[in-house]
Amino acid sequence: LSVHPGPEVALGDSVTFFCHLVTATSTFFLLKEGRSSSTQRSLGSTQAEFPVGPVTVAHQGTYRCFGSYNNHAWSFPSNPVMLLVTGGAGNSSLAPTDPTDSPDSCDPYLVTTESGSQKDPTRWDHTAQNLLRMGLAFLVLVALAWL
Repeated sequence: LSVHPGPEVALGDSVTFFCHLVTATSTFFLLKEGRSSSTQRSLGSTQAEFPVGPVTVAHQGTYRCFGSYNNHAWSFPSNPVMLLVTGGAGNSSLAPTDPTDSPDSCDPYLVTTESGSQKDPTRWDHTAQNLLRMGLAFLVLVALAWL
């Protein structure tokens, strides 16, 4: 994951996050740690671009990206990228604030880019699926131990 023009941006400017995967994927996700919100979609296979802006202090934070190869296979998350929003009245650096304080602020905390049609990824919960897979793997190991 990289961000251009850089990880430090002035209040009101725009940035673009670039997520690159070695293996082609159908859906890319850009996540801001600690938040989940609106989605944005576009086509992508091994690289996705996530334009964000104009940025506010609510955009400041740590971001990661990952890909979904289908509903059941996910890439490992990228290395984190910290976005720092600078500027404002008398401040060279602004601390993050609660985005609910400013009703007109954009909330791109969960941003996706998708090729093909799938259900809304913000509604996916993989806990039950992962527990089922782990249970089946355990049963296979027990069966192999008996052989």
